[in-house]
Amino acid sequence: MDWSPHLLGDVVISAERALCQALERGHPVEEELCFLLVHGLLHLLGWDDSTEAKRKKMLKAQEEILREIFPEVLKNR
Repeated sequence: MDWSPHLLGDVVISAERALCQALERGHPVEEELCFLLVHGLLHLLGWDDSTEAKRKKMLKAQEEILREIFPEVLKNR
């Protein structure tokens, strides 16, 4: 495959791990999958969560995106 300036990378999500995390966190697996997708996309766009300050900023952006794109998934939050 040729390199494309429009290709940022891949987001790979383990459904099994997402289910485990959802159970641990006490929310539906659909919510966890949406969270992981947005989190992965933010990383592809250059966001970094390597420090507590960056993590808080990234989680805030994630929450805003999730509420905008997947409101039905987050309606109980």
